[in-house]
Amino acid sequence: MDARADAYNYKFYHEQFMQNLNGTTATEVLLVIFPAPIGIFLSTSLCAVLMYLVNQKVFSRWKLVSWLPLLVDYITIVVPVVLCVTICNDRHTVVSLIFLSGLFIFVVCCGILCRQVCLRDNVTPLFATVVMPDKRPYLTNFRAMMNLITAICILAVDFKVFPRRFAKTETFGYGLMDSGVGLFVISNAVVTPQALDYKVKSQTFTDVMWKAIKKSIPLLMLGSARFFVTQQIDYQMHVSEYGVHWNFYITLAMTKILCTLIIQIVGSNYSVMIPIVVIGIHELMLSSGVQDWVLSNEARQDYLTSNREGITSLLGYVALYFAGISLGQQLRNYKSIIQTYFYLIGKLTLICVLLWFTTSLCENWFGVSRRLANIGYVLWILAFSITMLVILMSIELLILTMNMVVKANMRNKQDGHFHFVISYVPLTLEAINYNGLLFFLLANLLTGLINICVQTLTVGVAQSLSIICGYIFVLCSVTVLLYSKKIKLKVW
Repeated sequence: MDARADAYNYKFYHEQFMQNLNGTTATEVLLVIFPAPIGIFLSTSLCAVLMYLVNQKVFSRWKLVSWLPLLVDYITIVVPVVLCVTICNDRHTVVSLIFLSGLFIFVVCCGILCRQVCLRDNVTPLFATVVMPDKRPYLTNFRAMMNLITAICILAVDFKVFPRRFAKTETFGYGLMDSGVGLFVISNAVVTPQALDYKVKSQTFTDVMWKAIKKSIPLLMLGSARFFVTQQIDYQMHVSEYGVHWNFYITLAMTKILCTLIIQIVGSNYSVMIPIVVIGIHELMLSSGVQDWVLSNEARQDYLTSNREGITSLLGYVALYFAGISLGQQLRNYKSIIQTYFYLIGKLTLICVLLWFTTSLCENWFGVSRRLANIGYVLWILAFSITMLVILMSIELLILTMNMVVKANMRNKQDGHFHFVISYVPLTLEAINYNGLLFFLLANLLTGLINICVQTLTVGVAQSLSIICGYIFVLCSVTVLLYSKKIKLKVW
């Protein structure tokens, strides 16, 4: 009886620990994950150096050399993010400066070693070089990086070492974890057939809708399974997040189905106007009394009232999805050469400035609420996403430039054995992008298992960091192993 009482008391304590949070600032949310994209550059660069040394037989060929990229990724990408959202949460700018210093040192060293190639006459032809035909590594990095950070946070939030200002806000505000579902919607939207301009066969309305529903069934099953399992084991739940029966998976599935329906009726050619119209309708509904109803303490008596957050926020995520399609179309319209990349980066930077400005206005007028997925939230996620894309595109250009300089230096030296190429995407992020949904599903399962086995709120700092780091290492290792075996689960 005492054990049951203790379990109930801890469950109640855990739920209270997650409630009534007000978040932080939009700037801090951006800064706290800034080391991740810099870590991508450092990881791929260090892997290139180490593999070159192995190929040159400076190091003997280790049996574990194939796992070397995973270890480097873990040290340069995963560990810094874990530190920034835990014990270094007040010093994330210091971590970012250290990483920027590492990037600067690496670039300077490369420039010194290849100084003859860096002359003006030799650099000019570089601006007509093709980057990556038919591929956009910055999108792969963006989608996988957001998935990875979300996986870190969903467990870390259950420990006291994770600052409460980064957790999901109760009503309005900016929280690092508030960005998760929005970034998932955006990252899926930018690679849809409508965004990529894939040629699809002509199909009837019924066929298209059935195909969308069929693809969403696994997500709906996962959402339903999550609800029943949490009820059976009496797992702690934050009801005001999505509702009683609703959750992340159901939001993704219903967003996909609704967007497919709208595309069939209106067409994807109006992807710029659709999000404006949808978010306008959504905001009118909220201001007409729906917002007060959602945020009220009204009893959850039926399915509608029990899941009012998830149901009401759907229109906001639909608008965000179509904004993501529009963004994907903008990214697609540029050829993969350096001149157009510079132009695209400039254009996206201007859009970023406009979006951040309008987000600040909406914060004062409407507030920013993930729970409602209102106009402030939609604009914030768009500004956040495009800012990260600009950073990742800049890093991709830097890697391309360094690869071309090193290649030219190789020709000058006529060294046929000089194998030094910096990859655009780290192995771990490539593996996560390959199996995005499975990675997130495994992260949720491991998080649940750890919470069942450990009372996370009673754990000290050192043990908390050990559990979080061990969890994400196992998760990344399994994902990389599945990627190496080409095992894939895809339902989106």
